[in-house]
Amino acid sequence: MEKGWIKLHRNIMDNWVYEDAEYLKIWITFLLEATHKPYKKLIGNNIEFLEKGQFVFGRKKYSQRLNIKEWKIQKATELFVQDEMLKVIKRTNKYTIYEVVNYSLYQQQNQQEETSEITGLEQSKQQQHHQQNNSKTSTEQQQSNTLQEHKNNKNIYKYIVEYLNQKCNKNFKHTTKKTQSLINARIREGFTLDDFKKVIDIKSSQWLGTERDKYLRPETLFGTKFEGYLNEKVHLNKTKEQSSWRGSDRRL
Repeated sequence: MEKGWIKLHRNIMDNWVYEDAEYLKIWITFLLEATHKPYKKLIGNNIEFLEKGQFVFGRKKYSQRLNIKEWKIQKATELFVQDEMLKVIKRTNKYTIYEVVNYSLYQQQNQQEETSEITGLEQSKQQQHHQQNNSKTSTEQQQSNTLQEHKNNKNIYKYIVEYLNQKCNKNFKHTTKKTQSLINARIREGFTLDDFKKVIDIKSSQWLGTERDKYLRPETLFGTKFEGYLNEKVHLNKTKEQSSWRGSDRRL
């Protein structure tokens, strides 16, 4: 296990992972396991190069260490990936390498501490790496700040879901974790409250009162096709839409 300390923000108390003691224990362990600097690791007969924020995962090993059933360990990793807290870097039949998403943004070390750990060529490479990724990091930080602002304002979920219910005569709950996860994912991509409302307007004008009415739901509207929906034109002729939906927009 890595030595040293990690940062843990209080807003974890507002995250779904905090609602289950075992999920919370697993997540904190992953944060502790993630490497704070790149290094090579021998795994069986393979040498793996781990970047900052990455760790090697084996379901059985973590189950024994944490005294948590294997199925719960596996389910936790699937949920973390689904909620974009982890991403898969490499998967083999013996182990998986995961990376904590935005690890550097939340676990950035003090500049003096980093400098004391790298010298000579390593320091030069580190500085070059920072310069190349400065623009990308700035964008990621802005997206992270935007997401956190929306998370802190829990009314964002209520605004969006209530608007959907009013426009489409539905009764969805804004407190559903899956719905909140979908909204968070789109916000991370830079979409705004107005974008959510526009997608609801467009798809309700197309589907409301048709056989596609059942797809006026968060998991369809706020999923991976969100940007495509956002760029569609509003159909003002509802009768025409009802007669042609099978040929024009079959797949969701």
